[in-house]
Amino acid sequence: DFEAPGGQLWICEMDFEAPAYAAQRANALLFSLIRSTEPYLDVYAESISDMFRSIKAKSRSVTIVAATGRHYGLVATKKKPDEDSSPSEYLDLRFNEDGEYRVGDTHLKVWESKEEKRSP
Repeated sequence: DFEAPGGQLWICEMDFEAPAYAAQRANALLFSLIRSTEPYLDVYAESISDMFRSIKAKSRSVTIVAATGRHYGLVATKKKPDEDSSPSEYLDLRFNEDGEYRVGDTHLKVWESKEEKRSP
């Protein structure tokens, strides 16, 4: 319960900053298919930084990690009432020191099948 002091919020969501997501958007056919089912995806993507700021303001600690090549995982622990003025611990571990995304994209390419992926 994120309403309770010390409660936690866990999120796993599409990471619009992941290189694999950028490659997906660069494919015109795939992007048009996504757009047809998710017409407000750009609006949502643009709101993620605001969501991170809001969560950080209400949390004692926030940790974000690369969950897959296209998704992040976030765990935030809410501040207790006496911690309101203390700064949050904010760890964004999605990228390594060289700026590369920590998890490779494991999704099938459009020309692959699951059977091809399994073969040696």
